[in-house]
Amino acid sequence: DKSASHAVALGFIYDSEFEAAVLSKKAMKTSGDGDFPSEANDTGSSGVSDVNPPKGCPLYNTPLDNFSKRSFQLYQQAAEMNDSLGAMQLGAKYLRGEGVTQDVKLALKWYTRAAVLNNPIAQHKVGCFFDEGLPGACAKNIRDAIKWYSLAADCMPDSLHNLARIFEEGRNGKCDMVNAVTLYSVAASRGYSPSQVSIGRLFLLGLGQVQRDETAGRQVLTLAAESGDPDGQLTLGMMH
Repeated sequence: DKSASHAVALGFIYDSEFEAAVLSKKAMKTSGDGDFPSEANDTGSSGVSDVNPPKGCPLYNTPLDNFSKRSFQLYQQAAEMNDSLGAMQLGAKYLRGEGVTQDVKLALKWYTRAAVLNNPIAQHKVGCFFDEGLPGACAKNIRDAIKWYSLAADCMPDSLHNLARIFEEGRNGKCDMVNAVTLYSVAASRGYSPSQVSIGRLFLLGLGQVQRDETAGRQVLTLAAESGDPDGQLTLGMMH
């Protein structure tokens, strides 16, 4: 639906201008320059000032809080037309309390709506909610976490990684290292550094049906370290 897509796109514009204005405000306060009033006069309800963004912003003379409120309205409009991206962004707004009063139950509702509409990012997020629990909205439920991670796995290497951790730790009722290693390996092959670290450590220790191979472990840990993964850098550094 073009109208839903346009609403989401406009919502992104309001959100980006909101973020740019907040960053500009912080920079100006640091330098002691600019149009913003002092912190004592800040009155924003979302934790930021309800004041004008700096001159030069495309939405100059629009109060900062209005940015989030307007993007919330646009995402809501799109979500009600069954747009998966609009539903996901609406869930994020409720989760963070941006442009609306925080409501984790509604956050879960709209993330789930987006997940049902086959949005893989939302599917992963709902998987995380059930994996870790979302206080006030849902308790931990590993079966539901596996369901949503599995749906997202084709597009989301982090879902593959989280599934592998569930199987490795036996949180589904039994330890399944064969599946864990397979999933870590697939995610690692897609360049997901936490999985590269996990499979690298398994190579180093010779665990989980993985034959001990220090050379292979070093190679995959190097990939993680070079991508900036701190665990990969730490583990590789301890080998020297």
